[in-house]
Amino acid sequence: MNFYKKLNRVFLIIVVCLSVTFCSKTSKEKTGLTANYDTVLFAPGDHEVREYRIPSLVTTNSGTLLAACDARVSRTGDLPNHINISLRRSTDNGKTWGAITNIITSSMAEGSCDPSMVVDKETGTIWLFALHGDKGIGLWQSKKGIEEKDTGHIYAVKSNDDGITWSAPVNINHMVKDKDWLCALAAPGRGFQMKNGTLVIPAYYRGDKSRVLSSYLFYSKDHGATWQYSSSPAINTTECTVVEVSDGKLMLNMRNHYGKGRRAVSYTSDMGKTWSPLEFVEDLKDPVCQASMITYKHKKQNLLLFSNASSEKGRKNQAVAISYDQGKTWPVQKTIFKGRAAYSCLTQLNDGTIGLLYEKENRGAISFRRITYDWLTTDVKQKTIVVFGNSTTAFRPMAIKKVFSERLEEKLHVAGIPSVVINSGVGGSHTGSIKDNDRHKKRHALDRFQSDVLDYKPDVVIMQYGINDSYVDTGGSEGKSRISLVNYRKNLNFMVQKMQNEGVDVMLMTPNQFDERKDKWRNDRLFLYVEQMRKVAKEYNTKLIDVWELNNDYLKKNPSLKPLLIDGVHPNDLAHEIIANEIEVFFSESLRKE
Repeated sequence: MNFYKKLNRVFLIIVVCLSVTFCSKTSKEKTGLTANYDTVLFAPGDHEVREYRIPSLVTTNSGTLLAACDARVSRTGDLPNHINISLRRSTDNGKTWGAITNIITSSMAEGSCDPSMVVDKETGTIWLFALHGDKGIGLWQSKKGIEEKDTGHIYAVKSNDDGITWSAPVNINHMVKDKDWLCALAAPGRGFQMKNGTLVIPAYYRGDKSRVLSSYLFYSKDHGATWQYSSSPAINTTECTVVEVSDGKLMLNMRNHYGKGRRAVSYTSDMGKTWSPLEFVEDLKDPVCQASMITYKHKKQNLLLFSNASSEKGRKNQAVAISYDQGKTWPVQKTIFKGRAAYSCLTQLNDGTIGLLYEKENRGAISFRRITYDWLTTDVKQKTIVVFGNSTTAFRPMAIKKVFSERLEEKLHVAGIPSVVINSGVGGSHTGSIKDNDRHKKRHALDRFQSDVLDYKPDVVIMQYGINDSYVDTGGSEGKSRISLVNYRKNLNFMVQKMQNEGVDVMLMTPNQFDERKDKWRNDRLFLYVEQMRKVAKEYNTKLIDVWELNNDYLKKNPSLKPLLIDGVHPNDLAHEIIANEIEVFFSESLRKE
């Protein structure tokens, strides 16, 4: 089937699918496929929210999953900001999820952030805690006090009907914050209930020194009627997670600023009046980021599970670890996603599987994965695919629902091809280095080729560059491109050679054309770069996805590329779906042969 016939067939199918996706409003959305696969629960653009961050996940007494997070409405970033707390519910172990609702809604001038939930198994009540800041108030702006407007407030809300409805927020500072502390807040993620019924919430505070943070606990022995708080095991400890170990002690596992690249732990047997000296867990790498830890009941064993971005440098490599000896060692560590990742939260589902809610790709979206114990403890082979390019490959929050990398991962999963797709696209990026052209002050292809591509040890790299290389900023049609044609070819040669020498299968993609919203001469200039991309593909015998030719075929039957581009340059959802289909055909044919 030629390109145009393929394109026309896909176009008709996708128009119908996109119409259903974007026009229908349902109270129940199917977002899950099977276990051991990521599904996005909160994405930029949902409810016109710019960014979702800070996941919290619990399982209620009835088995319902509650997934909560920050909904950062109009811009990215922590407080002070306009932030609501959003929630989704699943009553079938994460296979389907209800619509997004707000359980704490803030005005434009204020916000509530960093949710932490706990389930009281004796009463069925679900508690959620969040830091509330009035206008201009966040962790670093908050001042001493309890009720004052210029200090942060620890809000508590609760649900007695399985997370369907929630109480109005109540400030509990007077029970859980010292009046001389500058700010205090629950550590994002979740708390737990001790065997004796005590509800325990990990937390941290900013004391009387402006940048020094300290972990602590607050807890309730009367089902939330009153709360008490502990001392801190050490300064320079922050977001933390806590479990009860077999001897009845509490183990507090902490993000810290000691430069060790490891998690810190401390134990208490008296609810935090006293603490053991800090220990650094050699098995648990940490880039100074939040983490999650729970007790996991497997058969007749009480194991510990731990999730974080398992890396000494940089928030990447989302992993889940298992301890069989109450946290002394962590012999099983399974990478969930090699790419960029940050905050996460774990829960055990009623069917015995594991729920993980995490910030995948660090792009303002939150994904859920249902994980089986067997998968976690088995070496399952899967392909690692890296998509490397500029703004035509990168995520475009609010503008694009799903770029082709996301769509490709879904299609490969449905096709039964175990794989993970990492998006290393960066808007404004060209094939050179920042010293070659610094129009956009960012790391370009050569600056980040090692960290954003090779360090992931990919099996396949899909590379699309050309638009920013060819682009002329001044001088019109006679002006100089950001990266010369000679250097563009040289850069492509270098990267393709390097990848092939390391055993990587390389797939090159020509850039798409501009539509009539851009001057014709820009397409003429860009075509010179397309020709070089084709020559490199031929010279090095790589697979070529010729998006430029797809555009030509489309134009034979249509007057304009406008239906495929959002602004004259960047592919829209329809175009990303078409590209994903082209790539999936290649993988379905080639990977099944292996």
